[in-house]
Amino acid sequence: MESTREYLLRLMSEMKTERSSWIRYWRDLNDYVKPRAGRFFVTDVDRGIPKNDRIINNCATLALRVLASGMLSGLTSPARPWFNLATMDPEINDKKVVKVWLETVRQRMSGVFLRSNIYTVLSQTYGDLGLFGTHAFALLDDDETVIRAYPYPVGSYMLATSDRGVVDTCIREFMMVEGHGHRHLPQGQHRRPVPRGPGHHRCLRLEHPGRPVPGLSRPSSMVRTGRSPRPTRWVRSSSAQAISTRRFQVAPAAPTSR
Repeated sequence: MESTREYLLRLMSEMKTERSSWIRYWRDLNDYVKPRAGRFFVTDVDRGIPKNDRIINNCATLALRVLASGMLSGLTSPARPWFNLATMDPEINDKKVVKVWLETVRQRMSGVFLRSNIYTVLSQTYGDLGLFGTHAFALLDDDETVIRAYPYPVGSYMLATSDRGVVDTCIREFMMVEGHGHRHLPQGQHRRPVPRGPGHHRCLRLEHPGRPVPGLSRPSSMVRTGRSPRPTRWVRSSSAQAISTRRFQVAPAAPTSR
């Protein structure tokens, strides 16, 4: 029987094959417009070598900056309210006490966004959407700023959609420095010891609907709402098992330009 790790690695291999036809075009756009935006090899980290020697005319680079700045200020400006909250019931939305509560929550959310790095990452998101047509980032809990965004360079991740055309799977391959990033792994029975050793560890982060995993029970809130928990798994390539499995209520979402 195929183990969970074998299933995840097979899934990654199939998605890599699907993505392969895009790599050449993304690399050309990366080299001639935004040289440090992509990461097409898992070991391509912490290298300060010159990468902008192929840019002959920087008009495209400057235009991309204008595009990203315009989208940030027009869609998600940190200087003014850009979103509202409402309930699913239109009749309740008209009640004063509900309006006050929703506005209070919106202001607190805006404050959290300002204290985090979300607007910096959104600027990068809009730039990648304009150049590559896709982008993805992780928005995780943070002890200091409540939330923190982690952008994924193009070429380092793979996306897949469900039969409804909705992104429901994201796989990212990256290098984790020993002692860094392990704080994101959830504590408890689903976390396994990370083999210790010097240098970098090659890891995979997989967010997908998944299949049933022995030992993982459905939270009571999931049973009441009827929503299926979506696992995120961290796999160390040289390890025999997944490092951890974590459940999320929300499916992975990645914007794609139309």
